[in-house]
Amino acid sequence: VMAPAGANLLAEQISSAGPFPFSIASLQTESVLRQSAAESNAIDIAQSFTLSDIVMELPVTFVQFDSQINEISRSLIQGYYDLAEQMQADINAGGTMSMDSDALGQDIALIFLRNRLVTHNELNTTAFAGDHNAELHVTWTGVPDLTDFAALAPATIVNALEMDLTIDLDLDAVMRSPAAQMVDPYVQQGFIRIENGRILLQASLADGEFNLNGDILPLNQFL
Repeated sequence: VMAPAGANLLAEQISSAGPFPFSIASLQTESVLRQSAAESNAIDIAQSFTLSDIVMELPVTFVQFDSQINEISRSLIQGYYDLAEQMQADINAGGTMSMDSDALGQDIALIFLRNRLVTHNELNTTAFAGDHNAELHVTWTGVPDLTDFAALAPATIVNALEMDLTIDLDLDAVMRSPAAQMVDPYVQQGFIRIENGRILLQASLADGEFNLNGDILPLNQFL
């Protein structure tokens, strides 16, 4: 299911006169589907999107977004195709979802929950004359022994989920933006910190513990 593939798009000098005038010197996208490096029976999907030398009313001049979804089980992809085929058969037969479609949908959900899945998203942008970065890495470690949705306790979900979030913003640029008034309250509440002219946020979730800028909150005590 799904052989390795890739696609690239490059467009130059894109512009519009209205109602919101803008010009973009370069738009580039890339998509890649490949065999997973970590799991023999899985695939990886990577996509990137870049806008360069942007000119518009909003002071954003550069945007780059990279996204990866790794270790997608081939069984999950096959289940999706099987469900789509069955749903089309249901439509052709009168439009009512059959028990077969319902069963396939539940099977797909169980396959997803049992198997590991890793996502990584990164955004880089230049806005208000400053460079900014945000990264989110999420790992679903899977619940291999799961056979029934009723057995999926909240604590199991939390323990199977790992997350890392970092936000790194140019302080001077943010202070030139409409978000300037939010900086001091967020610093006081501990949501962000300021170091060397940068606004920083670091958050993570692992082993049932949520860490925000060094402050740890065990989530299992609430479950």
